[in-house]
Amino acid sequence: MMEPDEPHSADVPGAVPPAGFLAIFRRGNVLPLLVGLLAWCVFSGYPTLSPVHFGWLLHNFDTPQHYAGWLFFQHAPWWQWPLGMNPYMGYDVPSSIVMTDSIPLLAFLFKPFAALLPASFQYFGVWILACFLLQAWFAFRLLRRFSPSMSFCLAGTFFFVTAPFFLMRIYLHPGLAGHWLILAAFDLYFSAVKRRFACWTALLVVASLVHPYLLAMVIGIWGADLLRQCGQQQIALTSLLRQAFATTVATVLVMWAAGYFVAGSTVQSDQSSRSFANLLFPFWPGAGFLPLLGRNISDWSTLLPSFAYASKGVDASGFAYFGAGFLLLAVCALALLWRKRNPEVASLPWAFVALACVGMLLYSLGNDWYVGRRLLLHLPQFTWLNHVQSIFRFASRFLWPAWYLSLLACLYLVATRLPRRVAAALMCLCLVVQSWDFRRLPGEFHQAMIAAGKWKSPMGSDIWPELARHYRKIAVVGGYKPGGFVLFDPRYRVVVDFASRNDIAISAGWLAHVDNAQLEAADAQRITRLRDLRYEGDTFYVVLDQAAWRLARCQYRLDAWVGTIDGIDLVVPDGVNLPTLERWPHAACVPSPDMGAR
Repeated sequence: MMEPDEPHSADVPGAVPPAGFLAIFRRGNVLPLLVGLLAWCVFSGYPTLSPVHFGWLLHNFDTPQHYAGWLFFQHAPWWQWPLGMNPYMGYDVPSSIVMTDSIPLLAFLFKPFAALLPASFQYFGVWILACFLLQAWFAFRLLRRFSPSMSFCLAGTFFFVTAPFFLMRIYLHPGLAGHWLILAAFDLYFSAVKRRFACWTALLVVASLVHPYLLAMVIGIWGADLLRQCGQQQIALTSLLRQAFATTVATVLVMWAAGYFVAGSTVQSDQSSRSFANLLFPFWPGAGFLPLLGRNISDWSTLLPSFAYASKGVDASGFAYFGAGFLLLAVCALALLWRKRNPEVASLPWAFVALACVGMLLYSLGNDWYVGRRLLLHLPQFTWLNHVQSIFRFASRFLWPAWYLSLLACLYLVATRLPRRVAAALMCLCLVVQSWDFRRLPGEFHQAMIAAGKWKSPMGSDIWPELARHYRKIAVVGGYKPGGFVLFDPRYRVVVDFASRNDIAISAGWLAHVDNAQLEAADAQRITRLRDLRYEGDTFYVVLDQAAWRLARCQYRLDAWVGTIDGIDLVVPDGVNLPTLERWPHAACVPSPDMGAR
């Protein structure tokens, strides 16, 4: 049932009603895709699109985890449950393709063809291109609901495809760059589409196969749509509940199959590693620690200087700078609140979706609300809320829907309360200001891509291929770090790349959620086994901890080999039986009080 106030082509003279996928090649629908393609060319480009170009993934902050997750997953057995289990990456604790943020949707899509794909195949570049195109597509659909001006809608679309926190994510965390899911949820909320239940179910299922944070945000907007339908009595309550239950069951089943509910996936995270938003986020252009391909992008704004907060829990995840053009647009929109809207333009049902976005924004602030360095409000922390926040460690990300809805609301006010030509001219002015404010970014992005270049493993010794032929597991010793960030160790990154390309399981994995106590216990047990010379079968050891390495150099079996190859400390059981290792001497023993007694 269509709402009386729902925007439609008849309500907006000259407007093109949002078209389905099969109509994307019509004249008015190709233009937003060209906007997305242009933004992709400026901020990304063809180097990332090549399926065998992976250097930019291994030079970055989080992407080695995502890439390794896919490389391990393609060797995982099909006949397993959940289907998304990833047993070869971090076998000390249960692992899944969801826990490595490797975009399960594409991992499941390409896994059947793994035998035909290049050994270094990556799909993240294709995903980035798709994100730019879909971001522009859904932004344009939203804007065409209340403006018939093509120039206005295209200018507005540029604001969505150049959102700073979206651009930051395309390299830092490609799975989280799927912001088009948020825009698609807004589009579905404002639409009068038939088979609403099927559309929401499909969107939630896709979101669950992209990233948990995006799924949670889409669920929030879906909840707003359910409340709106109930409040406006568009559907009987019993029918609404049945549809909501069916959608929930379908989504949970897909999540279960993808590996959301493996043991340890909902453990509480360390309080010190959580991130919350700061109320000054619209004016905060960063603090020089926003990583991109091994570089720090500090010049996000030409207008405002970068600065650091002193408040707790504020990091790159809380970055959501508006930009000078958006700030100018917001001032103009606020000034237009007193003016009446054009009578020929239908109003949109903002209340319920605004409530949902404000709720997510409040959640992103945590229990301490800061304005810059000043504590504005302290709220009591309830035990149940603490557990929920520990699941979503980076709560600050939940401000994204409010950011997009604020932009959409400003565009709506300008489009509906100014003459068409005046609104289009104002939009073009704001776009010029926004582009000037972000003028340093394209150069920074391209320099980062050039610096990343091709990646060559430092493991150049002939010993590594022989180890790959004789051993099926790598046990990482001393790899436990508070928070589980073992991937920060450059030696671990190199070893993970070696293991993933040679179909070797590795004991320690960097997962989105992991039981750190279980990891620590497994690590302590492995050090004890080394001390007692009880080596694990079919396994060689990579030692990252200095105390454990001093122990290993002094206590080993006569048939074992202990030494350093290409900067990596190894203990190789039965190493004397490997011809390549025979010419390598044992490492010198340097006794130390912390070795432990035998």
